[in-house]
Amino acid sequence: SPEQFIDRIAARWRASPTPVSVHLVPDALMARLWQAGIATIPVLHNTREGWRNAPATWIPQNVPLAIACAKAVLAEAQAAGCRVPLAVIRHRPQVGAAAADPAVRQLLRAEWNLPDDAFVIGVVGAFKAQKDHARAVDVLAALPAHRHARLVIIGGTLDASGLQELDRVATRAAQRGVAGALRLPGWVQAMDSWYAAFDALLNVSRHEGLSIATQEALAAGLPVVALDVGGQSEIVHPSLTLLPPDSTAAQIAATLAELPVRRKLQVESAPRLPRAWSVPLGDSTKLL
Repeated sequence: SPEQFIDRIAARWRASPTPVSVHLVPDALMARLWQAGIATIPVLHNTREGWRNAPATWIPQNVPLAIACAKAVLAEAQAAGCRVPLAVIRHRPQVGAAAADPAVRQLLRAEWNLPDDAFVIGVVGAFKAQKDHARAVDVLAALPAHRHARLVIIGGTLDASGLQELDRVATRAAQRGVAGALRLPGWVQAMDSWYAAFDALLNVSRHEGLSIATQEALAAGLPVVALDVGGQSEIVHPSLTLLPPDSTAAQIAATLAELPVRRKLQVESAPRLPRAWSVPLGDSTKLL
């Protein structure tokens, strides 16, 4: 069990002078390390709605430093009463050559019956309420018929609530009359090929820390239309269009309708911006 695993680590590393970096580990499991005299450096990878921790309860003895994935997340943690030093480390993901391979694009689109003239919209993320994939289906239904649009949702279910979300998406597609334009490959081993197959990425998440999928798609040369939630505005790129969180499906569809079917694929060979992080300076943080 996770508890047994943590206890074995605690026994091996008891009273370690070096803190342990932890990610997606809830406070109850971190407490088992604290009891063994092991400090932890946790990561807040999402905005407040997605936290698995209560940062206001952390004390410097147990948590000498915590990491936030975006400035927006850091601000939320401070507003929630977090008393330990916080630093921002932003992920800068890159993609492989397959994301710009025309042969890969042609093969994958043929396999999933995505015509050459179809405008293929990609959505990436597990089926859960946060991602609101049913809203993406509404956007698909609002696109003009002449676009021959297809919606591909990459992601699977993690639990019973995920199955409910999957059922909601399938029901919504049937109600909107777009079930034939929806593709659900589930979990995939690598995203690069799918980025090649897409013409745009859509992100309608209700909340985000700093979206990996958004950044990967941009690195793969895709235009991205996303809602301006969480740390999304901290992603600086000319191909990223941010819309207000309360945008209607018709408004989002109007933005997508202006984008072309891609004829040229190109992966960014270098990071868009230097790596950015912040370090605690007294009671504040300074972005470097």
